[in-house]
Amino acid sequence: MMAENNRAAGVCMQKTPRRRAVKGQRMSHEELWELLIEHQNEVFFTVKGLPFRYTIKGGELFVDRREKSITRSTILKAYDRICETPEEITGPKKLNAFGAPYIWAIFLQLKLAAAPVRNGRAGAGRKKNKTDI
Repeated sequence: MMAENNRAAGVCMQKTPRRRAVKGQRMSHEELWELLIEHQNEVFFTVKGLPFRYTIKGGELFVDRREKSITRSTILKAYDRICETPEEITGPKKLNAFGAPYIWAIFLQLKLAAAPVRNGRAGAGRKKNKTDI
């Protein structure tokens, strides 16, 4: 129970080089978008361990593994969903959004979402990659 409370408290919190989110508050949509811009071209990994990078052009996020872009509004809606019901959003499928595996991976790596706790530790149910061995 305590782990879930800690998980919920940490969701939607992110410190950036410019600003640290105040505990109990969430980032504005503008702050979120700026954070995504700062981290473009970094390597992220999907839940299945697939590496990807993204770039942002205008109001669209382009993932190097996809042809179509993910719109800013889709990402912001996913962020709102995580902030409103963090206990219900336990993985990309729960986001119910186009590009969910990529959005989820970015949110996890930037600590905007928390990995579900399984068997007493976060991410315990994750499949192992060849590099994990």
